[in-house]
Amino acid sequence: MQVSEWTLMFCAAFASSTVAAIAGTGGGIILLPVLGMVFGVRNAVPIYAVAQLIGNLSRVGFNRTQIDAKVVRWFAIGAIPFAVFGAWVFTRIPDSGLS
Repeated sequence: MQVSEWTLMFCAAFASSTVAAIAGTGGGIILLPVLGMVFGVRNAVPIYAVAQLIGNLSRVGFNRTQIDAKVVRWFAIGAIPFAVFGAWVFTRIPDSGLS
């Protein structure tokens, strides 16, 4: 990556995290298109997924005393299989279909 791409990524990450911190959501709407421009659509999605995973794990760490295990189990019943299915579909779609 060139210096201009690093600068763009830094600014986009800062803007998206600021929006997410203030509004509670919406950071990905800013970050994902920039990742797509810099890394390409095929690579942007896994990079974005890792960034979201890290962000969500930090929220779990900060709010661990407020987590209700029963709610997590019910959520996981649908979330885990459909996340696997979505990843499988993503690997099967041609690049032209992603953009």
